[in-house]
Amino acid sequence: ELIAELGREAIELGLTPVTHAIGDRANTEVLNAYDQLRPHAEARGIRLRVEHAQHLRAEDVPRFRGLTASVQPIHLQADGPMIRELMPHLEGLSYAFRSLRDAGAVLAFGSDAPVAPPEYRANFAAAITRVDDSGVRVAPGEALTELDVLHAHTRGPALAAGWNDEGIIRPGARAAFTLWDRLGGNAQALVL
Repeated sequence: ELIAELGREAIELGLTPVTHAIGDRANTEVLNAYDQLRPHAEARGIRLRVEHAQHLRAEDVPRFRGLTASVQPIHLQADGPMIRELMPHLEGLSYAFRSLRDAGAVLAFGSDAPVAPPEYRANFAAAITRVDDSGVRVAPGEALTELDVLHAHTRGPALAAGWNDEGIIRPGARAAFTLWDRLGGNAQALVL
């Protein structure tokens, strides 16, 4: 009730409600509140956002349609062994990047710094290979391609923020580029 109440107030002020939800029940509860907020958010052109969305119930995945799933793939690396030990029944939809994308959610990838280091290589690796710190793959069917992950690091966050002229290359769009040297692993940022 509090999420719905404060969410409505935020939307009336033109702000985007962002709610943290990691566990499966937490995500269900947030989605229940967001179902009440959807008409208000849509009327204002605001995209509701769930931060983390790490462990999901199958019936909740379609409910992410039109929402932002702000996720941090890097956490999969340390969480993999705990998922298998403590909640193996949720492994198939833990860090459900492909399922969320296919359901129509906007994926907005980030590092969750300072909780995790802002290390793009680890984020990319986790989303593409799904290999955890023990060397085991977590829900490999949820893996994304390099282009999917690039989109989730660039266009996804721009859409999540309501910026239609960022995270995309086209005439009139803002130019913010990161150049990566695949061989040397060096990154340089150039903002125009």
